[in-house]
Amino acid sequence: MQLLSFSVTNYRSITSAQGVALSQKTVLIGRNNEGKSNVLRALQTSMQLLQRHSLSESRPTRLLGPTDETYLWPRDFPLKLQKRAGALQTIFRLEFGLSEDETAELKTVIGSNLKGSLPLEITIDKEQKPSFRVVKSGSGTKSLAQKSAKIAKFVAERIHFNYIPAVRTDRDTLDLIQRLLSAELRILEKEPKYQEALATISELQRPILDKLGDQVQGALQIFLP
Repeated sequence: MQLLSFSVTNYRSITSAQGVALSQKTVLIGRNNEGKSNVLRALQTSMQLLQRHSLSESRPTRLLGPTDETYLWPRDFPLKLQKRAGALQTIFRLEFGLSEDETAELKTVIGSNLKGSLPLEITIDKEQKPSFRVVKSGSGTKSLAQKSAKIAKFVAERIHFNYIPAVRTDRDTLDLIQRLLSAELRILEKEPKYQEALATISELQRPILDKLGDQVQGALQIFLP
């Protein structure tokens, strides 16, 4: 599977960037502050939303929390457009190319033949509720919308996206590694063995933390009676 093109509407400094073609190696060239980094951030956000949606097959896609860094409408929707009336949405569109084998595999998952191309659209509004659809005209559109989580899972299992910004300090490096690890390890959260391991770790840590808490509390009571 390959990401063939990407489009974004109403994201940070970008009001419209349509049909950015991608290949095995793609270089973005432009002056400073013209939106190159925001195109990459938009692609990162769309892939994160897609990954999140792939985990929601058994439940509806939930609202993003007010402090969820994936997408914050006051921060990520263009400031100059926020007071306008009408549909205030950020729109991401990704077109994936499928091999013959992937086309056949996807057909067994969703029961529809997309003929080598999988165009997905993600919209997110002021309420921070993402919606997902396959951009396809004609019959079967409603059915595909109901299977969007399965389609997202199909993509997420085959494509991994890492956005690595300019690294200037050791703290930036550690923060970057932490984000990458968190994203990759999130898949373990539903594993029973993982949950059992966390419970065991918590049980082992509890006496040490309680002892430390007592020591800190005693010291504080001396200085802060």
